[in-house]
Amino acid sequence: MRRALLATFSLTIFSLSSLSLTASAIAQVNTFTPKQLQEDLQIAKQALEEGHGGIYRYTSKAMVDQHFSDAQRALDNSTDALGFYRLLKPVVASIACGHTTALLPRTIKDALNKTSLFPMDVKLIKGRVFVFRDFAEGGKLAGREILSINGIPTQQIVNTMTVAMHGDGKIPSMRAIEVGRAFKEQLYTLLDMREQFKVTLRDAKSGRTEQRDIAGQEFSSLKQASLMLYPQDQDSIRYLSYAFLDDGKIAHVKIDNFNDAEADEDGASMLQTVFEAIRDKGSKTLILDLRDNGGGEDALGKLLFSYLVDKPFSYYDQLTVKTDHYAMSQYAERPIQLKAKWLSARPDGQFNFLKHPNLGLQQPSLPTFQGRVFILINGGSFSTTAEFLTQAHTHKRATFIGEESGGGYFGSTSGNNMILTLPNTKVRLVVPLMTYQLSTLGPHANDRGVMPDYPVQRTIEDYLKGRDPEWELALKLARLSNAKAVKK
Repeated sequence: MRRALLATFSLTIFSLSSLSLTASAIAQVNTFTPKQLQEDLQIAKQALEEGHGGIYRYTSKAMVDQHFSDAQRALDNSTDALGFYRLLKPVVASIACGHTTALLPRTIKDALNKTSLFPMDVKLIKGRVFVFRDFAEGGKLAGREILSINGIPTQQIVNTMTVAMHGDGKIPSMRAIEVGRAFKEQLYTLLDMREQFKVTLRDAKSGRTEQRDIAGQEFSSLKQASLMLYPQDQDSIRYLSYAFLDDGKIAHVKIDNFNDAEADEDGASMLQTVFEAIRDKGSKTLILDLRDNGGGEDALGKLLFSYLVDKPFSYYDQLTVKTDHYAMSQYAERPIQLKAKWLSARPDGQFNFLKHPNLGLQQPSLPTFQGRVFILINGGSFSTTAEFLTQAHTHKRATFIGEESGGGYFGSTSGNNMILTLPNTKVRLVVPLMTYQLSTLGPHANDRGVMPDYPVQRTIEDYLKGRDPEWELALKLARLSNAKAVKK
């Protein structure tokens, strides 16, 4: 799988450098010389080497160096910032860290709202692209499979986007979700498709193939239409919700994020309220929905786990940073200087980070839930959520339903990060500074997430009709578990 990914990467470098030659046609007036472009590329490489503790966690130094060398050789013509972005993004993504990415310059990002983009939301299912929300023809095209756009097969389009998408290790589930979410933007930012689209579609029921000429719509208008027509599609700002089924025997808790953003109560208090309610109801099984929970505060993930065990446990083995002084700070939007008293020098020249509530022996929280736990997961279960899932898995505390989680099993490089602005092109680079090593109890593939015990893949019909097969299976298993407990 690694070999296939690298082969695709090389093709992407070639295709993006070719696209950059025509970038003058884009509404970007400033072009940069090869010397300026190579300077920005070198600054990006030096910053990642200086600050990113997990830069070689999934990709060897030799391969990272090769990717940057290939990109440098491709920068042999003047181009604009967007052309440079198209080349840099897959190079950065090759590190295979879900918290590390290249970002558009702010001027281009702001102008994106007025750019005419592909007027559809899509779902990426087993590598195939399906229309989910159709803003072009009032929903008539929803459910159709997209075979090509402007003469380019969707498989080639998806490959280009996937290679440029940040994600941990070899985990495909997160990248598939993120490619689907950003499809219309990336058609423009990576493939220069905008304004007019010649689309080949296939009807799944009849098998009939047809071509449509579809006009782009302003990105800002598309976002507004999505907000008005499909409020259920919007990212939730709610922390959690809970309910009880079957006279309280089954507790259902959905945590949308670990950002602790509720105005009326903090996250720790809300978790305590939930588990006290579960105790009071006498619930025998817990269905915990963590799909599309991209993470948040580290301590809340650990706290959630502490309600599921009755013995002390380790959560993090160690946190490390590469240096106590960052030369890249000169390019940072918000420079970060870690306090010396929080750092302890290591023989290898790096530093252990000492100040974090998840370090050291952790205590269980009361009231402890000791019943059966079913957890719904997908590629959007990332960062803090992925850490919690590792602990629930390594302690054999849950049954997992859905698809592979989005975060690496043994930890990530995340926490504090610096966002750099490269001096010439103004392309931005996210460099996370803290490398997390989770405490685990057994072997697992280093470059994968938590695998589901019951894999479930939704179809486009499931999405369109609002069916939730993961939830339906979890509820069925919970009821079976309760029935068996009664018979005993």
